[in-house]
Amino acid sequence: MGKQKAADLKSDCNLFSQLFVACQVRQGEFFSHENHSWPPFLSVYGKLRLPNCKSELLSCLSEGISNVPDLPIYDAKVFDGAAVIHSLSKGDAVTFNDYFSQVFIPWTLRELTACPRIDIVWDVYKSDSLKEATRQKRRKGIRRKVSPQTKIPRDFADFLRDSRNKQEQFDLLLEHVGFHEYGCDKEVLITSGKDVISKCKDDPMPISDHEEADTRMCLHVLHALSKGAQNVLVSIRY
Repeated sequence: MGKQKAADLKSDCNLFSQLFVACQVRQGEFFSHENHSWPPFLSVYGKLRLPNCKSELLSCLSEGISNVPDLPIYDAKVFDGAAVIHSLSKGDAVTFNDYFSQVFIPWTLRELTACPRIDIVWDVYKSDSLKEATRQKRRKGIRRKVSPQTKIPRDFADFLRDSRNKQEQFDLLLEHVGFHEYGCDKEVLITSGKDVISKCKDDPMPISDHEEADTRMCLHVLHALSKGAQNVLVSIRY
């Protein structure tokens, strides 16, 4: 790779010299067209550039945004479900059934204490998507068949690296959230593929084919605002 970069730089220097000489006798413009078969700002020798960490973008996005004071009460809270799973400690839970009943459901109840509605949005894992191709380039986790009685792996973070593990876990968690009773004054919306399951209120959201939870959360914010919400908390990191 180092020799190839050196050869490319030498070729670029030669090309720049030739263009500079040519522009002395005829009108022309530099840098009007790519001099590679692949755009260098998007790929490296045809391979798509991948960021080391998506959080690196936050420093750019946060510029010019003033600090907003925390509000004690929100009309709705929209969460990235995968981020919540990554952040919640499994505690003393041994099986996934224990994890759902002892960790996740209590978390939803805590969030609903001072909020009438929470939305939990999952990623959608498509086998033929560009995002899935990117996941395959990373280190894969251990594949486990997820069921209520399956023991939680010791390395839970490694378990979550496999898309199939996460999808099966999300499906089981959806059943637990769907069967739990929250009270008539509370509302829980949770995504299931393209659908949105609404618990406690019969007001379904339209289907969505968004693959990323980050963008799909915008639809949930819009829906909450259309139902009269004024203060909506959006959490992509918990």
